[in-house]
Amino acid sequence: MNNHKIWRLSAVAVALLISGNSYADQTLHFAQQPHNTGDHTVIAAPEVNNFSLADLTANAEGQAVDATNAGALSLRVEPTQGDAQANGVLVTSGTFTNQAQGSITVSASSQDQHAVASGLQATDAYWSTLRNQGSIRATSNSLHGSAEVYGIQAGLAFSDAAGDHYGDHMMLSNEGVMQVSATAEQDAFASGIYTNAGNGVVNNGRLDVSAHASAGDARATGLHTLSANPGVDPDPWNPANPTHLMSNNGSLSVTASGNNATASAISTEGEGVYIYNNGTLIVDAFSESAQGGASAYGIHVLNGSATINSSGRILATATGGSQQQAYEVMADGSVVNIERYTLALGNETPWAVSNGGSIVLGNGTQGADLVLMAGQASEGFAYGKEYSLDNLAYDTTSGQQSTVGGSIAGLYGITPDIKVIHSGSSSSSLGSAALVYAPDVSHAGVSALAQRSSMEQASNIISSQLHSQLVSNAGCNQKLESADSCVFITPYAGEYRRDPVTSGYSGQRYGVLLGQNQHFGDFQLGWHGGYESASTDFNGTSVGRKEEINTLMLGVQGGMKLSESLFIAATSTWFSSDTDYSDSNTYYGVGSQSGSYDSSGLYTDVSVGNSWQLNRNYAMTPMVGLTHIWQQRDGYTVSSNNKNYDLIDTRYSSYSDHAVALHAGVRLDGRYPLTNETLLKPFFNVGFQQMLYGDEITIDQSIPNSPVVGVSTKDKTTQGTFDLGMALVSDNGVSASLQLSGMVNSDRQDFTGWANLGWAF
Repeated sequence: MNNHKIWRLSAVAVALLISGNSYADQTLHFAQQPHNTGDHTVIAAPEVNNFSLADLTANAEGQAVDATNAGALSLRVEPTQGDAQANGVLVTSGTFTNQAQGSITVSASSQDQHAVASGLQATDAYWSTLRNQGSIRATSNSLHGSAEVYGIQAGLAFSDAAGDHYGDHMMLSNEGVMQVSATAEQDAFASGIYTNAGNGVVNNGRLDVSAHASAGDARATGLHTLSANPGVDPDPWNPANPTHLMSNNGSLSVTASGNNATASAISTEGEGVYIYNNGTLIVDAFSESAQGGASAYGIHVLNGSATINSSGRILATATGGSQQQAYEVMADGSVVNIERYTLALGNETPWAVSNGGSIVLGNGTQGADLVLMAGQASEGFAYGKEYSLDNLAYDTTSGQQSTVGGSIAGLYGITPDIKVIHSGSSSSSLGSAALVYAPDVSHAGVSALAQRSSMEQASNIISSQLHSQLVSNAGCNQKLESADSCVFITPYAGEYRRDPVTSGYSGQRYGVLLGQNQHFGDFQLGWHGGYESASTDFNGTSVGRKEEINTLMLGVQGGMKLSESLFIAATSTWFSSDTDYSDSNTYYGVGSQSGSYDSSGLYTDVSVGNSWQLNRNYAMTPMVGLTHIWQQRDGYTVSSNNKNYDLIDTRYSSYSDHAVALHAGVRLDGRYPLTNETLLKPFFNVGFQQMLYGDEITIDQSIPNSPVVGVSTKDKTTQGTFDLGMALVSDNGVSASLQLSGMVNSDRQDFTGWANLGWAF
């Protein structure tokens, strides 16, 4: 529907409801209109206690319907007395998707009784899918009573018969934004997705859940499953309709506050549940009573069993009251197997057991993989300090440390720069682990090599043009010897790469140079400037990292004929760059990283050449020279785009250093008159460059609480060079050329092609 309808229910609607007339015309029926794109708003009259905004049933032929919503659905139920119940979309058959453009807002408010609201609710459905890709906001409020609320609720009214599968094999997922909150004077309960373990529950978006009770108890869960239907076997990897799966790849935040407050990001009472977390779980519980308690659990397994694979971040805090419990994992009367887990080291105990529960590393045949990261210094973490892996769990029932069973298959640092030292393990002990910051490769150093390569190639364009004029001994234009001034513009493009021995790169550059030369007899002087845009993709141990570089250039060039055949030439170019850095690696749930920095440099080259005329068409010119390179890079920080991983942000110190290189080669220039007015000039230059100083770049780097480490990046000292092209010169002052140059060694290759257009006058 494309028009916006607002309905206010009256006593007539209540009468129709009692008579079974399917909520009259105010309810949107997706079986009749499967794809809604319009807005539909219902504000219930004060005497209405219970209303469903939309429903999805089988169609008139009894067939299941696949329905979608791309419009705005809104419902508010606020009776003057009694309970309040508001249902967004009630599904009894088929599949429902709230698309990215769609929104569902549901609110239930009671004055003194119970209020309950749900965004999506499935009853009697099975082998179905309820998916939110857009926005769902469900709120429940009771001024003097109790409140409960669900973002998605499904599969609760099932039969105990083993062959009756109503309410199971459903995929319930949030891929958009879902906000769920309950507020009451008495007890309050809120759950993001609430169902039985015979279904698959997935959060790939943002899910915020909160429960607040001003004078009662509050309980909030993000993903919550009860026991499964009898006879439903675990099938967590069924791509369409999984069972016994609870998965979080997004952001899940759960808060609870009340006299007694309990908050759990992922909670299950099922058997054989597979729990996967590659996102972030943030859990906070606050007791507002001095005699109350606060309990916060990232993953809570109650009287069941589960296998956990968590590469993401789990943050749990509990404050207020007389008792606080905050644990990443709680095995309450349950058996929990850890398959993989990202663990922050420190003095805090991350896991807990109670009522005879146990936590086991691995599944009996294979141990667990533990990914270790730094904890907060305020919580006792220090690099190089050993932490016992036998003290990972606490028994809240007995009030003492609990032994974690199983074994460790592998220990890993959360990034390649963080290494794990494991010691003291035996058949009866998991041993201890310490973290050290020991990067093998400096990304900043590799980046500085790539930048140096770009400086060389841009400067070579200017040097090549200058050498051509000095070899020809004819000023700006060999066909217009009276011209003593010339201007030029040179667009260019290049490709560069470094083989990934440890860390390499590949990239492309595009730029333009322009300038002018002025001749004063045997002496010439000029200026040049330009702009370059480059994109570098790093590989090897730096794979996934990328830099976008924008560079401004300004410089001078000049030369002098010392004799008929001997000349000296010099160029000096200032470079100023700003760089945007990104790292798409997620590592173990870290997420992407980014940073930016400024850099500058000065590239100066002085060459001497002597030309011999071989015949009327060719001249050969041996050349030798020195190159000086100065590079300066500001200090910068590469920060995680997920603030919960700021303890791995890398700080690169500022860098300033010099390099000196010797280069030598031989140049062959041709001269072929095409007509009386035009001249064709091919040339070829081959040589080598030998680094005398500066082939190793060392940059200091660190992460929070770590020592500063100097990491060196070494380049090959010798590389081959070449330069070839062809120019067309006209006596009207116009000249044009196409050229290709390159520098090559066993690790690094750089090639640049350009077109030059000049005008002499």
